[in-house]
Amino acid sequence: MRKVWGSIAMVGLAGLCLLTFLRVASAQPSGDTREVKQTIPVTADAWVSIETFKGSITTEASDRLEVNILARIEPAGLSAREREAVKQVEIKIRTSGNGVDILSDYEQVKNLNHRGDGDWKDDFEFPIVHYPLFIPRSARLEIKDFKSEIKATGLENGIRVKSHKGPITLTDLKGEVRIDAYKGNVRITGLDGSLDLNTHKSDVEIEFVRMTGRTRIESFKGDVQITLPEKDGFEL
Repeated sequence: MRKVWGSIAMVGLAGLCLLTFLRVASAQPSGDTREVKQTIPVTADAWVSIETFKGSITTEASDRLEVNILARIEPAGLSAREREAVKQVEIKIRTSGNGVDILSDYEQVKNLNHRGDGDWKDDFEFPIVHYPLFIPRSARLEIKDFKSEIKATGLENGIRVKSHKGPITLTDLKGEVRIDAYKGNVRITGLDGSLDLNTHKSDVEIEFVRMTGRTRIESFKGDVQITLPEKDGFEL
């Protein structure tokens, strides 16, 4: 194995865009924490899209043809207002064709923080949403996020991630990987495929087991470490 170190100039991160979803999941309260659970049958070529604000997204590949969703919503602080905000987060799930869209909707939380109090409260923190997901290993995954910790393991049909400042860890993936990250560090190991990576103020560590297709890496203000198989290479 040989290693190449380098830093390269990058383009900015595209903004997050919100979609319109139907509310189809039911919540189960438990103290200050709520959980939303749903299992959706899909085919092998399904796609899954998730958009959220902060918390974590942990996606594992499964041999079952279903998308298994658990959203765990927790208060970010101890105040009564922050505990109440947990009830106001909506987890919206929509099926479309052979795909599943998941959205953490904070609109009611914003209303709660303004309701009867005039200006925005600076000490108020939005609730945290943790997503453990199991999806078919052949499914395509897209993630849009602001500052969650993102992990994905074992997927074989590529992944696309846009994140503002959450760490990203991807393990044993196949296919095309596309990442836009602003401040979160990126670690990819066991990649069998291609990579399109834009980062800003991020440290990056990439290990290929095989490089296929076109790979492009642009980074601004961050260290980049790339490990390649013996016979693979690229131009800086």
